[in-house]
Amino acid sequence: MALSERESLRHAAQSRNGRLMSTLQYLIREKLHSAPILKLFEGDVFYNGAPVFDVPLVVMLFCNRSGSNLAAQYLLNTGLVGGLQESTNHASVAFAKKKYNASSYGELFEAQARDVIDRGRWYGIKASPNQLAMLKKWGLLSLFPSVKILNSTRKDVVGQAVSLSIAMQTQKWTSQADVPDVEVGYDFQDITGHINRICTQAAASHMVAAALSTPMHELVYEDVVEDPIGAIRGAVRFMGFPDGDLDIGEPKIQKQADEKNDLFIKMYGEELLGRIVKSV
Repeated sequence: MALSERESLRHAAQSRNGRLMSTLQYLIREKLHSAPILKLFEGDVFYNGAPVFDVPLVVMLFCNRSGSNLAAQYLLNTGLVGGLQESTNHASVAFAKKKYNASSYGELFEAQARDVIDRGRWYGIKASPNQLAMLKKWGLLSLFPSVKILNSTRKDVVGQAVSLSIAMQTQKWTSQADVPDVEVGYDFQDITGHINRICTQAAASHMVAAALSTPMHELVYEDVVEDPIGAIRGAVRFMGFPDGDLDIGEPKIQKQADEKNDLFIKMYGEELLGRIVKSV
């Protein structure tokens, strides 16, 4: 799914003329995924019926390199939630359409959810804020009685942006990815651009939760790393599950950051300070 990752980052906070989008524009003018999905189903993407499931939809909002894969894996290991894939990316939708032989996006979304719910789990997806807005606009959230929003975030935004800059170069989005080694370089402007996009998506997450009048639980990467059972217990409690005997297992993915990340963070801080001083 590297292509979708790369496309998402290019479009996340840019308008057609290349200027940074406002957060509102980012949230309501999403075309990267919605346009191909509309074309794929020839416009048949709307659902106007009553809920067909009696359990909520779980949506994990995230921005790239926020630690969502680690949090999702722990949640999947509990056996309470299933799915938690980037299933609203247009490439994933195109693949799933063939698998389920679906004629409409509503039919496909319901079939994907039913596969998980019929096994006794709640259905979850990972999505950007504007993808969640897209699902609301098309009525697909109405398949469920309610939505539980988990927000995967990271305290260290500069570290997140550096990790993102490196991942864009290597195309290694998880420690399990089997890709050739490439030489990565430091780029001040690239890292700054990622910081802008991360902040835009972070604000949009709160905006879409407010628009849906839905509470949102923060899953902070640093907390998940330091105290995984405590962090996941908080998410499970927020969703309404009993959290007594909780088994989160061991993660299959490992931390990717190394000394190069630390070096780039240091270089970025030094260059930023130099620019600040020169601007006075």
